[in-house]
Amino acid sequence: MFIQVLRGQANDAASVRRMLDRWRQYLSSGARGWLGTTAGVTEDGRFIASFRFENQDLAQINSDRPEQTEWWNEFSKFLDTPRFWDCTEVDEFGNGGSDDAGFVQVIMCRVVHPQEFRETAKSMAASARTDVIGSVAAWKGSHFTEFVYFTSEEEARAGERGEHQQAALEKIWPRTEDIEYFDLKEPWFASP
Repeated sequence: MFIQVLRGQANDAASVRRMLDRWRQYLSSGARGWLGTTAGVTEDGRFIASFRFENQDLAQINSDRPEQTEWWNEFSKFLDTPRFWDCTEVDEFGNGGSDDAGFVQVIMCRVVHPQEFRETAKSMAASARTDVIGSVAAWKGSHFTEFVYFTSEEEARAGERGEHQQAALEKIWPRTEDIEYFDLKEPWFASP
């Protein structure tokens, strides 16, 4: 799997959502190898999205389509300082991404020792919380972005207060720098 992560500051959240809906309705059927998208805007206006493809070549073919370029030129008007990360290394946990999630939290950071971090994350996923449907982690070098899919925000908040969760976080977060959280209370999903 290949994931392209996009982030930026939304200057018009309603128009961002409208443009995503337009992409799903008019362009998604022509995106060969597209597996799904999760996106949203946080309460403070930060936009983040995960575009999942079978591989990087098919993602590039999609990006090169004239209709995709036309859509991007319009969509990007509603994002300040958009940035992309093309991620060829992907880890899925549990059921991976889920369009059934009621809440999505995105964690973005740099990882000090990526291989050690990945091994710890995999061991943590083995004893996953019941409120977590699954997650998808995308890597670009030491840059890590994980989309975690929860049943609901209420259950996610209760789960993160658990003793087991606190112990697990104490093991993993010291291996990170510049950590950011994106709480998507109204996540936008699309899949073929």
